[in-house]
Amino acid sequence: MRPPVRTQLSYPRRQQRLWARKATLYELAGTALFVAAFVALGTGRAALAAVAFPAGCALITAYTSAAGRAARHRIGADSEQLVRDTLDQLDPHAYTVTHGALGICIETKTLTFDPTHLDRLRRQADWTAGRRGYPRGVLPVMCVARRRGCQTLADGVLIVSPDRLLDAILAADATA
Repeated sequence: MRPPVRTQLSYPRRQQRLWARKATLYELAGTALFVAAFVALGTGRAALAAVAFPAGCALITAYTSAAGRAARHRIGADSEQLVRDTLDQLDPHAYTVTHGALGICIETKTLTFDPTHLDRLRRQADWTAGRRGYPRGVLPVMCVARRRGCQTLADGVLIVSPDRLLDAILAADATA
């Protein structure tokens, strides 16, 4: 009997889960303090209520911040999962995502990016080419998850949408 395959969670997915857990704890603690404050007011303990209300407000504020961070990380995690699912389609073609003669350095962006992102990706590809055995070099690829029909070259970086990612990688492999 084989042991179960353990799937690795991406960094944004781990961050999403972490912030969602924090948000849940903040919400529960804040709500509990509000209930305690109302009970304290009902039993004539105004001093206790004066402490519990502000603490409950602070925790509810922390909840809204943590919930917002969890939502933002979910967007990034969903974008990375979309690209990962697309790259999984290369498996039947005898490609491995981890190494090969032509290296491909892929950065996933949800919708927007700027020249600093392109520069950082290009430097990352140059660093990878210098450290690993890629005789045909390393191609920097920016995959913009929320775009469709996009495939262009800007500042030495191939910018593609997920629907064009496989074709772009196969074409780059054939011409490199």
